[in-house]
Amino acid sequence: MKEKEKLIIETSMKLFANKGFNATSVQEIVEECHISKGAFYLYFKSKDALLFAIMEHYFQMIHTSINEVEHADLPPYEKFQKQLERQLTEISRHKEFIVMQIRENAIPFNEKIESLLMEMKRESYHLYSRRLYEIYGPPIEPYIWDATMMIHGFFHSYLETIILDQIPLDFAYLSTFVLRRMDDMVEGLVKSGDEPVMRKERMETLLHVEKAQLCSLIGEASNKTEDENTRVSLDVIKEELEKEEPRKIVIKGMMANLESDPSLRPLLSALKEYTV
Repeated sequence: MKEKEKLIIETSMKLFANKGFNATSVQEIVEECHISKGAFYLYFKSKDALLFAIMEHYFQMIHTSINEVEHADLPPYEKFQKQLERQLTEISRHKEFIVMQIRENAIPFNEKIESLLMEMKRESYHLYSRRLYEIYGPPIEPYIWDATMMIHGFFHSYLETIILDQIPLDFAYLSTFVLRRMDDMVEGLVKSGDEPVMRKERMETLLHVEKAQLCSLIGEASNKTEDENTRVSLDVIKEELEKEEPRKIVIKGMMANLESDPSLRPLLSALKEYTV
């Protein structure tokens, strides 16, 4: 991301949080950034396009913070606790911006927004399920998606308290507290012998990525990139997806060429889901 683009995004987040999305004009944004309107429209076609870019930037900040812990040499339980704490911290840092979106219903409903929100949900579910399996091992496998949805529900209930009710909580203690409750719930699930509610095939339907959606995302990414090697890799993946029987080994090979570009992370996550 270019420095001026980042400046517009970060400045706009503050203005939207303080004044509201609808009450903040493009003129106010450019004045605060000390740039011209022409420079603004060079990066963003409209305020709605800017809002989408802010959401992508916000998602990337959370992902980057969590990923720092992902590569740390820590036991699974401690790693998950720290990742949950990072999520809470990053979300709380921008709670005024989130409240503004809820209050004004500022997010426009379109395919791009829907795709981004689904990607955020998909990545969260996969993080939780991966950590839970590392902590509890094979006994939790039949209940892995039920346990994932339970901790997801816990987490978001506390987030509502933090964001909407403005109640300050100790994030380190809260993340540890939630994981300890999961110890109790997982023990109960395994002992119960009950049939799982969320079986693997149901989650695959919920988190499924369509080929047409992937091709659309690839087209957008190809138009944005200035790197020729990235564009070629994206084109190869798109050509493969358009075949009646895509070769997943070819797609995975091309994906390796895209790992270094953080802006392609949502797309890579969706491709990984498709190639599982």
